[in-house]
Amino acid sequence: MLASAVDSFEKVEVLVLAWRQPDMVWTVPLAAERVRLPADVVRVAVEELVAGRLLVADATGYRFAPVTEDDRAAAVRLCELYETDRILVLNVMTTLAMDRIRSSVARTFADAFRLRRGDRGGKGGSDA
Repeated sequence: MLASAVDSFEKVEVLVLAWRQPDMVWTVPLAAERVRLPADVVRVAVEELVAGRLLVADATGYRFAPVTEDDRAAAVRLCELYETDRILVLNVMTTLAMDRIRSSVARTFADAFRLRRGDRGGKGGSDA
């Protein structure tokens, strides 16, 4: 779950806040105040968690409501772990982020050496 739907500190904070009070409908400003993050950052986190089907939102706000039982179980485990060992969760998130960066750099580096149609010895395929 950390590698996909909940891939940032902000998302974890918003998810845990909603999980703590699953019947409460949270507004972005109230959640931002509680987690001490800027409202625009919380808004993006909420939108992505709704897209990831861990929160549901309507005109009044959002609440904890994973769509599937598997998602609910994984979200609850993550929230419980965050409550008991925040450093472990943050370390795992940091490791996953570094792996994504390394992978992206490796792809970019490899793409730099890929020959493209029309490239011939750096001449761009033109003999003009």
